[in-house]
Amino acid sequence: MIESNINFLSVEEIMTEIKENISKGKKHYTLSDFTKYHDVEFITNIYKIILGREVDKAGMDTFLRLLHSGEMSKIEILISIHLSKEGKEHNIQISGLKSRTFLFILYRKPIIGYIAKTIVTLFTIPRLLKRLNQYESYTDLQASIASKNIVLVKEIIDTKAERSELESKAERSELESKAERSELESKAERSELESKAERSELESKAERSEFELYLHTVDYAKEYMKLSQKNMQSLIDEVKQRLPDKVLNEKELLSITEEEKHRFDTFYVEFEDKFRGSRAEIKKRVEVYLPYIENLPFTKEDIIALDVGCGRGEWIELLSDNGYCAKGIDLNRIMVSTSKSLGLDVEKYDVIEYLKSLKDESLSMITGFHIIEHLPFEVLMTMYAETYRVLKVGGVAIFETPNPENLIVGACNFYTDPTHINPIPPHTAEFLLQSNQFRDTKCFNIKTMPKVDLNNPIMTDFYNEWINKYPDYSVIGYK
Repeated sequence: MIESNINFLSVEEIMTEIKENISKGKKHYTLSDFTKYHDVEFITNIYKIILGREVDKAGMDTFLRLLHSGEMSKIEILISIHLSKEGKEHNIQISGLKSRTFLFILYRKPIIGYIAKTIVTLFTIPRLLKRLNQYESYTDLQASIASKNIVLVKEIIDTKAERSELESKAERSELESKAERSELESKAERSELESKAERSELESKAERSEFELYLHTVDYAKEYMKLSQKNMQSLIDEVKQRLPDKVLNEKELLSITEEEKHRFDTFYVEFEDKFRGSRAEIKKRVEVYLPYIENLPFTKEDIIALDVGCGRGEWIELLSDNGYCAKGIDLNRIMVSTSKSLGLDVEKYDVIEYLKSLKDESLSMITGFHIIEHLPFEVLMTMYAETYRVLKVGGVAIFETPNPENLIVGACNFYTDPTHINPIPPHTAEFLLQSNQFRDTKCFNIKTMPKVDLNNPIMTDFYNEWINKYPDYSVIGYK
């Protein structure tokens, strides 16, 4: 059985609780008194209670390695320390540990131990999977709530900021008007103006405080999602470590494997926020693609657009703002949840799985911004083939990617994202579309850089051709 409870106490609260238990001379404990802690706090708590001393560096390093590698579970580490010579001397009573100690010793017997472990595991599998499913549902719910709270707080701050700006403009206009009649105003009126100025300053400070609260809320939400994801991964690792080979059926293995795919969701959300730019910046940047959908040979009402790997949904939001029917898919659950909280039509799907579920000639436009450099060659070619199949005749496909012809991008910036596989030169990207039957293909340069004159024709030509060249491009093709 797995003994792990979700605990969101701060480190200070955890250490305070441990010290209180020791100071009270508590001699009888339950398993949950130990398993509710994680990593360093877990080992520290065991040493404090069972051995009555601080953990030494060798002990901390050894047990953390065993815990992280999956060689020993929390319960097994607890039993190991409790059965040690030093642990027996302190004789700390722990309810529910005797039966676990018996199994711990039995599991280490050749042949008999393996048989016993298999039998016990078979009886506990349904409970393990139930806990895993409950935790997944809980994590999704909390991520959705956190995303909605972030959006709500942002809307409140934006609304108050707009109102504050309007009030500030009105007050400035009133002050200017009264300044023109200053010779006729009394000392009382001037005092009133000064009072208004002070009130305006106080309101401005209040707005800044609310904005700081918003930033604090965003940081808390990110930390909360990272902690939830860490606890989920710990639960998965313990399930896999405690199950003998070939006990789970294929469906159960797929369930655990699917959960492991999302272990870096929070990391990639933070990565996008730091390196890709704000939503407003990206939304402004992708406006260059609006003419491609406006010039399609379909009525506006008949146009259906799909954005694969939609991320934070800036392009979908721009299309919706301009009256188009647009849908997005992405594998990152946090990004999908955030986009949904903004009212966007976004679902969690694998791109190949989703495209294969669509009928022939059912879409007008398919786009993908900075996705093709993440895909293995076989997956990329399958995506292009499925894209061609589901597009209507006259429909367009657009895929944006970093440009390796820019030496800074090709030699350095491309590798900023650790999930990139390999850069794709423009002529190669265009050929791949042509080999999948797309016509009228071309490459469209993004963010063209201004020419630079270095007072040396040779250096100027080299710099403009290889260093100062546009950092991104899009490959475009029609059906």
